[in-house]
Amino acid sequence: MKKHFLFIAITLFSFSITAQTLTDSLIAYYLFNGNANDVSGNGNNGTIHGVVPVADRYGNSNSAYLFGANNDTILYSPNSTFKPTTFPISISAWVKSNCIQNTGIIFKNDFGQNVYTGVLIGVTMPGGNLVVSFGDGGPTSPGYRRSKTGTNNINDNQWHFVAGIIRNATDMDLWIDCKYEIGSYSGTGGPIAYSNNPGCSGEENDMALNSYYGGVIDDIRFYHRELNQNELELLSNTPSDFLTPTLNLGPNITTCDFNSVLLSPNGFSSYLWSTGATTSTVIVDSAGVGVGSTLIYLTAEKGFGCSVTDSITITFIDCSNEGDGTQEINSLIGISIYPNPTNDFTVIVFNNAEERQITISDLAGRIVLKSEKITSKEYKLDVRELNVGMYLCKVIPTSGNSVTKSIVVSH
Repeated sequence: MKKHFLFIAITLFSFSITAQTLTDSLIAYYLFNGNANDVSGNGNNGTIHGVVPVADRYGNSNSAYLFGANNDTILYSPNSTFKPTTFPISISAWVKSNCIQNTGIIFKNDFGQNVYTGVLIGVTMPGGNLVVSFGDGGPTSPGYRRSKTGTNNINDNQWHFVAGIIRNATDMDLWIDCKYEIGSYSGTGGPIAYSNNPGCSGEENDMALNSYYGGVIDDIRFYHRELNQNELELLSNTPSDFLTPTLNLGPNITTCDFNSVLLSPNGFSSYLWSTGATTSTVIVDSAGVGVGSTLIYLTAEKGFGCSVTDSITITFIDCSNEGDGTQEINSLIGISIYPNPTNDFTVIVFNNAEERQITISDLAGRIVLKSEKITSKEYKLDVRELNVGMYLCKVIPTSGNSVTKSIVVSH
């Protein structure tokens, strides 16, 4: 039998999905794109005092704020929803901290003078540890607030995603770069209380000795509910409002043993395949796994310590009785394509005369050819105008599931 190697390309891709749940119970959201407006629609806008617009973690200019001197603050003018009296409460943000003073406040929803009120998330000094806390309205001593402080230093002038969740006085979570932060509790305060003051970023007032945050702050989100781990991972990888890249390997594949499967992801910073490969693409063929099924999985790094995984099962079947290999046959999906590769025409054969349509797209997902409705059992496809390369042929029946196969143009 003549061996004919056909690469079946499955393009892994990062696509955007709208995470509607990330707007649920959202009190305020500050993008800091040239202003301190609350883009949640709740009207909790901020007023800028001294802070300087700078590039965010993606290099976008005027998309974050630098707090670098005394009195650099943002004050938030809240409405009644800005000060929830019940838990859980969640706060998340992106920070690039270089604090040198006692406590740098990333966000606080009540800026009381010489009292512990409201909830806050910040960076403690010395140590550069993440802290989340709430106060009961008493003077600034441990007896009037309850806090949880982490152990890892984030005061390193590097971007970090941070989050704090408060469920009650003995149940708080800290997250740094998608990882749960082990911490310790302190203080013995009572129930949360508020003053009539606005919230703030940047300034902490402790017994008339003010301290100020040093560094960059971006993308503050404030919720009256608990964020779960999946939601935190979504937020930590969000390049724009409520969107996140996701890894999708697609459906499982069954193909002839003389074919090879090319897995080719994009949009990730690092890769670790179950084969041990760390390249962005891998080729799987029966020479490596034999006739039968094999599970291939990928862990792809999305940046900032966060990763996603997915898997695909590839089954190779013995096609030694199917001629010389010039015709791709897979009875399980009911279509054949020959010749493949081709330099002018290829014929697509169906196992029935059901009405269907065919689209041909490149590996970036752009449709380059599209047929009219087909009712015959064969369709002759003209590919002479296409560039050399691999394309995805999608057969879309009037009823039932669509099928995608690859076509290689070789002229």
